[in-house]
Amino acid sequence: MLDPWTPVDVKSWLQRAPGTEQSASQEEPLGSKDKFWLTDPAGERWLFKYARISGADRWVSGEDWAEVAASGLAALIGVPTATVRLGRLADRRGVLSRNLVPEGWKLEHGNELLAAVDRNYQGGRADENDGYSVPAVEPGSTA
Repeated sequence: MLDPWTPVDVKSWLQRAPGTEQSASQEEPLGSKDKFWLTDPAGERWLFKYARISGADRWVSGEDWAEVAASGLAALIGVPTATVRLGRLADRRGVLSRNLVPEGWKLEHGNELLAAVDRNYQGGRADENDGYSVPAVEPGSTA
């Protein structure tokens, strides 16, 4: 198993392989971070999420390493978690999260389920949404 703390440079993953449609345009529209899907040399799909940069001093948040730490802790206590590792593209830090959806399955995002069962839910917001919680999503997961 590869060390999740050693950043993977994903630049080579962006190159189109013969017979594939691989490109960085495979964006993931949900959430507030810039991100997109990539395929590694072994054929596994990964979501690359840039770490946010703030302020004039270009301060980089610790969301990338925090996600790796949280995944490692979850695995230690037996909580199912996505495989994540640090990543880098050009001069920007990020985190890679391996696709956990089995072939032939579809991921249902919580905000999509909420929108289906609660007409007052404000989906599509980039900031925190008070209406988005596990108890709120649960009724939609059985619909």
